[in-house]
Amino acid sequence: MPQFRILCSTALKSSLPQITKIWAEPLDMAPQIEFATSMAMKDRLNAGEKNDLLIMTEDGIQELVQLGLLTSPSPSFIQCGIGVAIAPNQPPVAIDTLTNFIQSLRDTPSITFTSKGVSGIYFAKVLNDLGMTQFITQKATILEGGLVATLLLNGKAAMAVQMISELRAVPLAQYLGPLPPEIQHWTRFSAGVCNASSQPTLAKEFMVFLKSVVAQSIFYEAGLDGVNCLDGVN
Repeated sequence: MPQFRILCSTALKSSLPQITKIWAEPLDMAPQIEFATSMAMKDRLNAGEKNDLLIMTEDGIQELVQLGLLTSPSPSFIQCGIGVAIAPNQPPVAIDTLTNFIQSLRDTPSITFTSKGVSGIYFAKVLNDLGMTQFITQKATILEGGLVATLLLNGKAAMAVQMISELRAVPLAQYLGPLPPEIQHWTRFSAGVCNASSQPTLAKEFMVFLKSVVAQSIFYEAGLDGVNCLDGVN
């Protein structure tokens, strides 16, 4: 049997490997999983990279379906908000209200977020709306993608802003909580079968498993919330 390849958003990095292992064990197979930002995944598919299944933002899946790169999109099966984490030994700061969060942004000596991830793109918009872009950028380490909370562990940043599941994927980082409700942003995730897939039936079976009680409980433990969606795959 050919290698079953999954290309997935980094938001699922702490949950998808366990879910995939449970699903694949009875099939006596070991799927290959790679994680990337939504923008990077689009670029890789446009460049002709061959995968069987893609898991990314709902909007991204729909865009790639329209471009003819994906088929059989699933309903959204999880969603995730954006949160804040700080260095392990740092005293907690208040982020519960917008006023407190703004003050904590001003007070932090350094901060990190992404430039190409969904959370980073949205956070840049928030900073612009708050009139804080220049002030924050001067003390920011901005990565293209990956788990930015790792910078909290080596002293390269004192605060990290990213999707909650991505922050919680770095256990030693001190997770504070979600963004204040006024500026929170929820991202829904879905999946699609790659046109170049050599195992489309298997891909569809896995998409159904992603909505199972087993998978949803693992997602929840990783900081991802379920979405009420229809059963089945188109």
